Amino acid sequence: MQMMMHPLVSRLLFYGGARCGKTVDIVRFLVNCALEFAGLKILVVRKELTAARASVFNQTFREYLGDYVPATDYEIYDSDTEIWFPGNGSVIYVDGLDDKERVEKIRGREYGIIYVNEATDTNYEAVAVLIDRLAQVVYYSKPDANGKKIRFKQMLLMDCNPKHPRHWIYQWCMQHIDPSTGKAVPEDYVEPVSGEYVNLRFHSLHWTPLDNMANLSAAYVETLKNLPDVKRRRLLLGQWCSNEGAVYEEFDEQFHVCDPFFIPNTWTLYRAIDFGYTNPFCCLWIARDHDGHLYIFDEHYKAQMLVEDHAEIIKAKSDGMRIEATVTDWEAEQRANLEDKGIAVSPAPDCKMIRDGIDQVKSALKVRPDGKAGLTVFRNCNNLVNEFYSYEEKPGSDAKNSDENPIDKHNHALGCVRYIVTYLSADRTSAFTGIRTDKEREESTYGF
Repeated sequence: MQMMMHPLVSRLLFYGGARCGKTVDIVRFLVNCALEFAGLKILVVRKELTAARASVFNQTFREYLGDYVPATDYEIYDSDTEIWFPGNGSVIYVDGLDDKERVEKIRGREYGIIYVNEATDTNYEAVAVLIDRLAQVVYYSKPDANGKKIRFKQMLLMDCNPKHPRHWIYQWCMQHIDPSTGKAVPEDYVEPVSGEYVNLRFHSLHWTPLDNMANLSAAYVETLKNLPDVKRRRLLLGQWCSNEGAVYEEFDEQFHVCDPFFIPNTWTLYRAIDFGYTNPFCCLWIARDHDGHLYIFDEHYKAQMLVEDHAEIIKAKSDGMRIEATVTDWEAEQRANLEDKGIAVSPAPDCKMIRDGIDQVKSALKVRPDGKAGLTVFRNCNNLVNEFYSYEEKPGSDAKNSDENPIDKHNHALGCVRYIVTYLSADRTSAFTGIRTDKEREESTYGF
């Protein structure tokens, strides 16, 4: 609580093991702020509204309010998942990011505090949109010694259980790297109460279940201690550690990521697109050399934007290129929108055969006798690299002996990879054996 009230801390990450008490502490802080600051608007959000309703709204908030706040001081509106404080006009909105109309409603308000619960379920682009709405101005009830109003700092709070060190939360909050570009985040400067501009960085607080033993059984903690190593380190010790259950376990930055280089104008260029609005829309640019190696050299990855706006960005980034094919998923309306904007597209072969496509991507990732992988990613395609680490199999599934698809998260850029690989594998020429005729080489002078 002391760190949350520090005048210079306005972005705070709470991370740690399972059931370590971080959500309860944040809810306590939010309720106290709502009671103290008149008219304060607080947004509590998760990726899915059903999850936000079941856990934070119906469980944590109700329990805390029922135990510590007089019933006359607040009103709960179940249908809207809102908590109102009639004494001073403050309100806590609980919402999800899984519906376009709800997202637009969220973007229509300004907030003094935004709390992203289970932030690892969402993405950097969505949080960046939320920050733009962190613009409400409220003041402390008492002025300073000179009678001047003291402005309440706007705050972004997030909590999560740790994942792998390539996760966007770890990069952004702890390494201060922009997950979308891989570059250092520009220094943030804020004007505190003193009037001096002070450098502001993300602060983080780390907890483990061992810090919450008063509310946990010894048997539960013992269960966490006996988990497999990676899960034990994440759920008990709250550590960021390498991924277990990654779909593309063979992905290795030593072989599959390279520094950008000039693409020869004799290589063939492609694009691949995965549609999205609440989830990120992704477009990848791919080059195929004369020996069939694929190089993914650029990406456009953004949520909360219309297809026609994506189309303009894609055309601008492709200026001067001769694209042989743009491969997309099978959403007919979205493909028609691109066609209307001058981007000719081809649907990927059998998009719904996800496991077959994954197997073909795995084949493309293999390192060949020449020492090069069949598929390499330029280092500037940071979102794609992140997804190679984040895309996971369902717990308990045996991917080698099952047709069950992986968890449908963190797979938007990877969907593009699957589309282009299956498209080229179904082509008359071999995408991965390097069999190309002299005529093909002459006609494939698609350069910058």
